[in-house]
Amino acid sequence: MTFHATVPRNTAQTAIEWFRKNNLIDDNYRIQNSDSGVFIPLKTADLGEPPFETSILDLDGKRRENRIRPVTARASFDHLGSVAILKLRNMNRALEVANEILRTNQSIRSVFLDSGITGQERTRNLTLLAGEENYVVTHRENGLRFMFDIREVYFSPRLATERLLLSKRCRQGENVLDMFSGIGPFAITIAKLSGCRVRCFDLNGRCIYWLGKNASLNGVSERISMETGDSMALIEKEGLYDRIIMNLPHSARDFLYSAMKHLNPGGVINYYEICNSEELESRMEQIRDMGMEISRKRIVHGYAPGVYMHSLELIMD
Repeated sequence: MTFHATVPRNTAQTAIEWFRKNNLIDDNYRIQNSDSGVFIPLKTADLGEPPFETSILDLDGKRRENRIRPVTARASFDHLGSVAILKLRNMNRALEVANEILRTNQSIRSVFLDSGITGQERTRNLTLLAGEENYVVTHRENGLRFMFDIREVYFSPRLATERLLLSKRCRQGENVLDMFSGIGPFAITIAKLSGCRVRCFDLNGRCIYWLGKNASLNGVSERISMETGDSMALIEKEGLYDRIIMNLPHSARDFLYSAMKHLNPGGVINYYEICNSEELESRMEQIRDMGMEISRKRIVHGYAPGVYMHSLELIMD
């Protein structure tokens, strides 16, 4: 028999997050669902004072199977919290891989097919392939937590190292602008690890909604300010910044002149673009003609054959 907390279904997500935060969930057993509520396996019946209604039952727990990552499903996927997102053109192959991922990875509960990013708000076109129809995830990286709805916003886990590296480049006291903030992974990482204040813009209002929640979740609300709208228009109301982050890799080039006008002398632009080597050389020549020095460059990750996401650090002369 195993101690289980029982909570209503409408408060289950809040309860699970609170139990995990307090290291109370027994991961040797599965969380169980029924019409009467959700049953969460616990290491102890001593819960203190949880901020929600619950009761303790002694139940037969459902043990988790020992699982390993798939070796037969040869396809890469984005792993976001309890969700895996695949990009495959062949639906039969996608279904095969989805079921293999679900069968062999105990942390994944849902597998979706991503058919592409659409619209100015950059949202994924998703189809559930296998598992639970759950869209709200809590993703962990660099000691931080990010909560969001995968239908409403775009988030790339492949930039976790880049976000950490950039936060280490920021000096305490810098005034930072994140022109295309999304749900705040760059901004919150910088605010938390470097102590900087960060101003955030995003065209997608749902990004700003989740950014506010994530700033609170990670204890940096006082260091983050945010606004919904077109960055080209919003930046014209701003003063000067020590650092401007431009992570919109398919079209950030269109905003470069606007960013330059709002950069302090000696300030830094962290610029990202997806392109091939020839296009990169052309862009770097354009940047130098604009009067900026390229102090650092690196490949962040591959995108397509011969095409990469590039990171450039630009300094105002």
